[in-house]
Amino acid sequence: PDRHPLPRPMLKSSQTPDDLDYFDFSFSGLKTATATLVAGLEEEGVLEEERQHVAAAFQDAAVDVLPGGRLFHASPRLSSDNGAMIARAGLFRMERGDVASPETSADANLPFPDLVRRVPGRGGKR
Repeated sequence: PDRHPLPRPMLKSSQTPDDLDYFDFSFSGLKTATATLVAGLEEEGVLEEERQHVAAAFQDAAVDVLPGGRLFHASPRLSSDNGAMIARAGLFRMERGDVASPETSADANLPFPDLVRRVPGRGGKR
């Protein structure tokens, strides 16, 4: 993994598991860095011999920020295309008559209403 160092997807180095937003980060920067690395290696004609090193670097970067966390994921059947899942969720809402006005805009920082986080080992809610 040290052959091709990749960025760690962490917002702040001072974050701790006690912070409510501790696991609020994205792998998009890591994916972009990996895609850029792969494109460069392919252009140099050395991708095949570097493939295992790139995979190890990606795995190392992804796992590095996840120790101690629990992973929750959908079944592989439901994980193939986020766009399809979002479109289907939108269809369910539209069929219920829940249609937004044309002035509505996207905001990735909006909270999830009624979402309660349980913090392991604390016995309470956060």
